Amino acid sequence: MTIERYENQIIANADLPTEWRSKSAQKEFLDFLQTNWAQRSVFYDDGETRGSQQFLVPAGLGDLRTQGYVGTVAYKGLRINVYPKVFARCKNDGSFAGVDEKLLMHNLVRWLVYVAKADYPYIRIAAEAEKSDNLLALFISLYVRYVQAALSRGLYYRYEEKAEDLQTVRGKLDGKDYVLRKYPNGLHDRFRCEYSTFEFDNLLNRIVKYTLTLLHKNKNTTAENQKRIRSLLAKLGDVTDIRCTPQDCDKIRLNKLQERYEIVLRLSKMFLLNQTANFSEDSHDSFCFLFPMHVLFEGFIYGYMRQAFGAMATVTAQKSKYLIDSIRLGEQEYRHAFKMRFDISVKHGETEYILDTKYKALSRFAGNADFLHDITGEVHNGDLYQVLTYAVSRGSKRVFLLYPQYRSEPIDPNPAVMKQTVRVNNTNSTVQICIARVPFVFEEDSENTEENLKTVLSRCLGIA
Repeated sequence: MTIERYENQIIANADLPTEWRSKSAQKEFLDFLQTNWAQRSVFYDDGETRGSQQFLVPAGLGDLRTQGYVGTVAYKGLRINVYPKVFARCKNDGSFAGVDEKLLMHNLVRWLVYVAKADYPYIRIAAEAEKSDNLLALFISLYVRYVQAALSRGLYYRYEEKAEDLQTVRGKLDGKDYVLRKYPNGLHDRFRCEYSTFEFDNLLNRIVKYTLTLLHKNKNTTAENQKRIRSLLAKLGDVTDIRCTPQDCDKIRLNKLQERYEIVLRLSKMFLLNQTANFSEDSHDSFCFLFPMHVLFEGFIYGYMRQAFGAMATVTAQKSKYLIDSIRLGEQEYRHAFKMRFDISVKHGETEYILDTKYKALSRFAGNADFLHDITGEVHNGDLYQVLTYAVSRGSKRVFLLYPQYRSEPIDPNPAVMKQTVRVNNTNSTVQICIARVPFVFEEDSENTEENLKTVLSRCLGIA
């Protein structure tokens, strides 16, 4: 059974399968989500400090509520697809016309390709999305490709610590063992030694082999990938077959020369984290691929701007500055306090612009008879105070708030510009706060979305 919802929507208890409506069944599902929540750093840093999972939360009376995380979660036959709210054709449109998992996958890959701030180093093979039926199949393809690429560049060897009795001393001799155990028992030619060997049969290769074996059995693995996996398993033939856990991945420490295996290790942990008995042919798949939309939106805009305007302007992300230079208490003075971070800084010529991304819903500007009512009600006061503080602290005359545009909406001809007079050092200065809605959803004509995005940003920044 598949349930489809947008972000921040209710899944009524009555909409769940009968076997999912009990408290015990929901607790088991929420525990599964909690496990994935605790390990989400495999994918990203969303800045969320709460220990309780925020993917889907109880909403009373056995209902569940989706949050600001999109993607797919599957567990024991139930599949929940959470779509970005910007997939709707306009604000307050709750229909799913033209919205499906293919559209979600296509956009996730497009967004992740541009993300530089978030930790998605392995998403670079967008073409794999076209061959995959769902997110699990996509990540299996990516994993197989990266293992293939890593092994083709060189097999992974690692120093392994060993301790055994030898006839000749090797490495470090355990003198205490020899004096107390070997010599008194007439074992004069037996020495307990600890030494290191450069081994191909090491923990990382065992993790990779075990993960590949699991994926080979998975029904979402295509025949093409099964063939690739068999070839990879042949290369790992001398590696011991053992059952591995996600915790085993945490034991591996890679140096700079082995960075290509970092991607493989992260994905291995993700698959092992979601591994249950579900990898057998007659059972259901359980996996959790949910991504924070505010991180995707910010990272996408930053990555796109670096590509589109990098030759004409200096684009940097997440710059930090202290709002307070010092704090004095009596004779004690403390330096720096209240660090503030703004999302994107763009320096064009002698002018620096500050851009803050807000993944929130705004109504269309052009042709909107209720424009003034909507913009004053939808733009949060806190966001305005935030960018005004940025402007004063950086001496900027122009700052930007960027919001996502809904799917299929035409771009607004102009941004909304708010003006505010601020007084700094006994001098009045006018700050312009430009509010723009930017294209964010990719459909079949992806180039058109990128071109519209460039048009909107160019108008805002005055960059030709």
